[in-house]
Amino acid sequence: MDFPLPGNIYDAENAKKDQNEIEQLRNLVKELEEREVKLKAELLEYYGLKEQESNILELQKQLKVKAVEIDVLNITIDRLQDEKKRL
Repeated sequence: MDFPLPGNIYDAENAKKDQNEIEQLRNLVKELEEREVKLKAELLEYYGLKEQESNILELQKQLKVKAVEIDVLNITIDRLQDEKKRL
């Protein structure tokens, strides 16, 4: 009959604790990797939104320029119509 020696019991307990710790660390690594993937996707989305924002600002500037051009053309049309009436 074999009786476990105190050192063997201690080693078995440590091995079990080590296995549990390794499993917990693996789970933590998996969670962190999943979070990293999610954060990378969010960052790409953010960059896309920043680019869209930049494009929107440029379009707003162009719209203002076109509005001024329209005003100038309307003034020109009014002036030409006045000249036509005088002739």
